[in-house]
Amino acid sequence: MNLKTKAVVIVIIFITGCASKNGKRIPQGQEPVTSLLPGGALLIGFNRNDDYVIDEAELAEGRVNAFKAADLDGNGVISLSEFRFWQPKATGSRSALPNLVYFDRNFNDRITQSEFDVGLNKLFHDADKNEDSKVSYQELVTIVSPPEARKGGSRSGERGGGSGRGKRGGSQNF
Repeated sequence: MNLKTKAVVIVIIFITGCASKNGKRIPQGQEPVTSLLPGGALLIGFNRNDDYVIDEAELAEGRVNAFKAADLDGNGVISLSEFRFWQPKATGSRSALPNLVYFDRNFNDRITQSEFDVGLNKLFHDADKNEDSKVSYQELVTIVSPPEARKGGSRSGERGGGSGRGKRGGSQNF
């Protein structure tokens, strides 16, 4: 395990530990789940100065290097088979990165450098929650509580509840 991977694991363990309520033990099955955003493992690999923040210069360099690594035959295009081979090597899992369609904007089963750049830029800007043109490791981690442990969660016989995030109109429960 390299230094960056160890650092990410330590950060995830630390954040999970801090997520407990006032040091009280959370019952089994109600612990928060910590996860890395899709593409987060790839973006972490772009950090060159070990400051736990990926800036736009590191993104630009990372895009070029990642494309070269994925383009196994060096023809300037990532084929479907090259992408499937590269994906788990780059992120540790086939499900840790958006699929080929995320990058292949014209659906021809081939990814050009331009399409790859667009996809990675989107990953970067989606992860940049505070919109400072940098992605910190903290922005790549999501902590999700089980529904019954969330504030405002519904109990049997009650209606409504939830966090209220993501509401876009619709009916309100009164």
